[in-house]
Amino acid sequence: MAETVLYFDCFSGISGDMTIGALVDLGVPAAFLLEELGKLPLRSEFDLSFERGEKRGIAGTRARVRTGASRGAAPHHHHGQDHHGHHHHDHAHDDHGHHHPHSHPHTHDHAHARDHDHAHGPHRHLAEIEALIAGARLPAGAEARAHAIFRVLAEAEAKVHGTTLDKVHFHEVGAVDSIVDIVAAALCLDFLGIDRVQCGPVELGGGMVRCEHGLMPVPAPATAELLRDVPCTYGRVASETTTPTGAAILKASVTTFAPPRGFAVRRIGYGLGTKDFPHPNVLRVMLGTAGDAAAGPYEHERALLVESNIDDMSPEAFGPLSDALFAAGARDVFLTPITMKKGRPATKLSVLTDEDARARVLAALFAGSSTIGVRITPVDKLMLPREIRTLATRHGAVPVKIARLPDGRLRWKAEHDAVSALALGAGRPYFQLRAEIEADIAAALDREAGGGEGNG
Repeated sequence: MAETVLYFDCFSGISGDMTIGALVDLGVPAAFLLEELGKLPLRSEFDLSFERGEKRGIAGTRARVRTGASRGAAPHHHHGQDHHGHHHHDHAHDDHGHHHPHSHPHTHDHAHARDHDHAHGPHRHLAEIEALIAGARLPAGAEARAHAIFRVLAEAEAKVHGTTLDKVHFHEVGAVDSIVDIVAAALCLDFLGIDRVQCGPVELGGGMVRCEHGLMPVPAPATAELLRDVPCTYGRVASETTTPTGAAILKASVTTFAPPRGFAVRRIGYGLGTKDFPHPNVLRVMLGTAGDAAAGPYEHERALLVESNIDDMSPEAFGPLSDALFAAGARDVFLTPITMKKGRPATKLSVLTDEDARARVLAALFAGSSTIGVRITPVDKLMLPREIRTLATRHGAVPVKIARLPDGRLRWKAEHDAVSALALGAGRPYFQLRAEIEADIAAALDREAGGGEGNG
């Protein structure tokens, strides 16, 4: 079955406003965003606008959020050292200050390449922001996404500062920026009705950034925390290219950090940054389908194949290991006898798992075996369309697995455990009873579909 996939191509990094610009460029109506954002209690505190532009010949959309005194002011851009204030806001593609959440007083510089200046005022804690979002009565999916993004953002800041979620707070004006970015991104993702989000390697940039801790190398501490275990690239330019807000959107939204397989692109959007780089400073997003092109008439699933060749473990230990792997979420576990170098007999352990169970499966594998390394390969699994039905036979009801071949014929098999139990209860030989049950199943399916192919 085809899935609708949104792919983030972060070759020039990602920020909150570039995400909004890219998704509006992709086709999310700006009027829809403005209407939904108007439900926020802080609607009077910001202006959101969109404009067409280009970066090195690539046309796209730039999103602008203005807050406080900068509302209605002409855009202004700061140049020089990248700065981070105390709540993270964007632009990674401007010289700017992220206004990081924080849990202690400090002094800081603001050099926003975002189109606003910030006055210092009260602070909002995470719980207050969550209540503000909940009170807006946004579409349920968008509200859930917004909460998830803000939470991973706050968790990263709490980890960096060595504090707890309830002590992480946002400067009030700066929080408006992030609330707009995050809620708008959540609204866009929900509007698109996507089945999953994927992302390639994330470019982080290079150089130094000024934050509340002083000068720090790119990526900023919160960005680094958010992108743990995510494939990243560095140094395309000597400037920060991925902000905490952009990283949080990815962290909370992306299912798989890898390009889609069998991906048929339908629409492409470009979100423009402000800085000028030797390459187009844009975030590219692509919306399309994945599954049908590769699968044809078959059902299609993606999985990871985790394998290891083991020659120094007792054979009896593979049983408990398999049990532990299944308990960790593995779809299948199987063993293959192999011969390794120097003629040593060994066993190849193969585990089929989903991406979301990957960490648990690896932990179980390393804890329960003698291996010191594994190979991981993304695989496509193609299957005949199938279902399990319970059919009546002269000996009782029997579950039957039924698959449909590409030419329309059926292939089926009665469940072994059910047939075995009926044979035992009747005191009849298993093969004799199975033949009678299969005859009844074949007759029933013939009446329904004009013929079938059983598994003997």
